[in-house]
Amino acid sequence: MKTHPHLRLLTSSSSATAVASVLLLSTALALVPVAAHSAVGDLYLTDRGAGPGGSDLIDKFTPTGGAPSTFAGGSGPNSIFQTEGLAFDTIGNLYVSSGGSGGAGNGSIIKFLPGNGGSGSPFATGLSNPNGLAFDAAGNLYEADFGSGTIFKITSGGVKSTFASGLSNPGALAFDAAGNLFEADTGSHAILKFTNTGGTLSNTPSTFASLGNLNTATGLAFDSAGNLFEAQQGFSGTINKFAPNGSETNFANTANNPVGLAFDSAGNLFDTESNGTINKFTNTGGTLSNTSSVFASSLSNPQDLAFQPAVVPEPATGTMVLGALGLLLGCQRFARRSRNRNHRA
Repeated sequence: MKTHPHLRLLTSSSSATAVASVLLLSTALALVPVAAHSAVGDLYLTDRGAGPGGSDLIDKFTPTGGAPSTFAGGSGPNSIFQTEGLAFDTIGNLYVSSGGSGGAGNGSIIKFLPGNGGSGSPFATGLSNPNGLAFDAAGNLYEADFGSGTIFKITSGGVKSTFASGLSNPGALAFDAAGNLFEADTGSHAILKFTNTGGTLSNTPSTFASLGNLNTATGLAFDSAGNLFEAQQGFSGTINKFAPNGSETNFANTANNPVGLAFDSAGNLFDTESNGTINKFTNTGGTLSNTSSVFASSLSNPQDLAFQPAVVPEPATGTMVLGALGLLLGCQRFARRSRNRNHRA
């Protein structure tokens, strides 16, 4: 049987469209962020003075601990200094506050793509001793600017605006599940709270806790029940626990000054200490032990911590993938119908 020329055209056209659809699908899948060389649950650390010439390193630990691998830092354009805060966005980009770097300049936030270290790229500049970092639910990054007494808000597109000013050496930042922002105000020896009401975050803080003139909060982290844990340096050297109503209890006493805090997805608490260790407080059946074990040691000057999150594809990428799949399936159905007509002819 001879194939009708129109059917030959349709069959050829549908095949070409299917090929194009496969290419579109391949492109869409390539755009889905993949944390290459990283895994959910990997722990990242800013370690001061651990790199060449006294520069800093960003270390990466697997969930089992032990010796780290170097994620970022080095010499020349890869060098970073005075690193403090760490924060991941929902698609796996890592943001680091740095007082200086070989590539981004002084007073900047450096952005590293998922799984890729190197020199990163400047996300925000013109900062004064940038410190703590935290993301809100909408994907805006908040930065505690220690030197200027300001908290800046930076959109996902990199637009910076002043959120709050007149603070006293702001340090660590943390959001609770209700979208309230907590700030370690190191100069006033207090933890301040910026309240979220109906989706609007007030830029006027209230005092959530006063720590006394000899103590300074250096790390903040929330557990899944909404309790705020605070690493406190100074006279006490403790980790304290604040219930959502502000009542305070001592969680653990540390032999060395604690610095950064972070919870993993299993509810285990990790803290960095000035003796060059990371300690782990284990959660067993919902009960968090106040006795720690050493997770990593022999570090230089460990600062902040952040865990690699589960990567969530951006909505636009997901739409592209679904669209390409739909087009591919449609082309396959059309090609089958064309072959059936050809066979009957």
